[in-house]
Amino acid sequence: MNDLQPYVCTFKDCAFKLFSSRYEWFEHELAIHRKVWRCDKCFDPFPSVNTFRGHLSKCYTTGISDSLMKTLVSKAEQSVRELSASTCPLCDWSKELRQLNNTEEDVDVVVTIELFRKHLGRHLEKLALFALPRLQIEEEDGENAGSDVAVGNNQDRIIIEPEELQSIPSSSSSSSSSSSSSSSSVHRSRWIGQE
Repeated sequence: MNDLQPYVCTFKDCAFKLFSSRYEWFEHELAIHRKVWRCDKCFDPFPSVNTFRGHLSKCYTTGISDSLMKTLVSKAEQSVRELSASTCPLCDWSKELRQLNNTEEDVDVVVTIELFRKHLGRHLEKLALFALPRLQIEEEDGENAGSDVAVGNNQDRIIIEPEELQSIPSSSSSSSSSSSSSSSSVHRSRWIGQE
């Protein structure tokens, strides 16, 4: 998986794009992007520095100097310890978890950092594997019987049957899946991509 570098920063306009390990990628996101600012008066967390600054302006009604603002912002900055499942940019994980746990719709589902890293990392791995070049091979029943692949070395290929690609749109919508007698030839499609 390291050769593939499937881990990419999920934040828009980030200069750091590709990472070779899940740990390296998520440490980047935690250190640079996934932060909260916690007020030392009311202890409420704020998801961005701008919302925190706005809160400080209301909290300190007498006004705040620029140097005090910088100090308070710097002091309040923390890495997150947990994440809302709804922050997954690739799925509605929060909804899935609420259904699994029979939880009400208005409840925010919070998960550990480790669980979120694993969940989002799996998405990125699947996307990277899906992006690999694919070759569609049609074979007739009877030909290459017992063989998974008509061409190439099976050792360095993965085979994904079209049935496994339920949610992924195929490049052609004319797959033949009609039933016919045993004497007529039936074509199957196989998607092949390198590991």
